[in-house]
Amino acid sequence: MHMNCFKKEITVPPYSELASIYDDVMAHVDYRTWAKFIHDIIRMHSNTHVNVLDVACGTGNLMLEMIHFDYQLYGSDQSYAMLRLAKKKIDALSYHVPLWISDMISIYTRTRFDVIMCLYDSFNYMLDKKYWNDFFMSMSHCLNEHGLLIFDICTEKNSIKYFNNYFEKSRGKDYNYTRKSLFDHVTGIHSNIFKINYEHTNLIYVERHNQRIYKINEIIDHLAKLPFKLLEIYDDFSFKQASENSLRAHFILEKVSSK
Repeated sequence: MHMNCFKKEITVPPYSELASIYDDVMAHVDYRTWAKFIHDIIRMHSNTHVNVLDVACGTGNLMLEMIHFDYQLYGSDQSYAMLRLAKKKIDALSYHVPLWISDMISIYTRTRFDVIMCLYDSFNYMLDKKYWNDFFMSMSHCLNEHGLLIFDICTEKNSIKYFNNYFEKSRGKDYNYTRKSLFDHVTGIHSNIFKINYEHTNLIYVERHNQRIYKINEIIDHLAKLPFKLLEIYDDFSFKQASENSLRAHFILEKVSSK
């Protein structure tokens, strides 16, 4: 009988156990190209880009690439486990990047930033539009006047084309995991269920990551009420105009004075 039959499954919070294998799971992501894309956006839309805050920075992979462009970087994330790994990697390179625990809708800091980026569909983790005002006002509070907010979303097309009823399994040095993805077209909820099995434990850790897939026009309509000017919405790592047929849409906003 397979040893997994004797293991108990327990549900744990998102990223509490996934953090330790996150970089392996995301090894396919080209963070260098992503960082170059964000750097080009900043150069196109900002005259001042001294300090940059990475909201929902995860294990710091994007920041490690952004460092090469000589920004003063800061990072925040809701997951202590993810931040701990980010700090370990940054310290190993002798960089100074202040990090702190915070969710996306209540970031409090005396520092003001020229650019805030919130990437890799972190915006989709807000499961209800009732959080949008808090998110945008928190970002506005942390930005300098005319500062940039750069965030992206995954679209319905991406969920349907690549990740509806998607399944993968893989193994590392002392673990294996499975990932199942489901998209509910009615509710707009995209779920990723990870089952992580470490050889040294008698448990299988289950994490359920829920995201809501929003329409681009929903966000555009909401921005009209906020102290931001919408500069561009780019299509999937290009400088073409995004649409609902895009797989990923990158929003570029400029903070303006409140009316």
